[in-house]
Amino acid sequence: MSQQFTSVLTVYSLCDCRYNILVYLLTFVLSWMLFALLWWVMQSWHGGETCVEGVSGFTTALLFSIETQHTIGYGSRAVTDRCTGAVTLLMFQSVFGAITQCVITGIIFAKVYSPMLT
Repeated sequence: MSQQFTSVLTVYSLCDCRYNILVYLLTFVLSWMLFALLWWVMQSWHGGETCVEGVSGFTTALLFSIETQHTIGYGSRAVTDRCTGAVTLLMFQSVFGAITQCVITGIIFAKVYSPMLT
């Protein structure tokens, strides 16, 4: 498994810069959209209970997803303690965002600092 993961990262590092940027953008945009959908569905399924204050539709769920994944602060949106699933999803998205950021940053550093990969 580790060798396959290394091979994927090596192949990705050897790709042209425009493909790296495309994958970089798609990774973040698709993860924001996926988690926004999960936040929106969670908010909708709990009916009367408010799992996330300030999330009233998909657009606000998307904003909450971006704020959570990049830890830029919530402002008026916040997870409540009424839904344990919301707390679990918050932790999962935070860890996923940190890992994604680390992997992408590592690939960019490898590409910039290795003359063979440019």
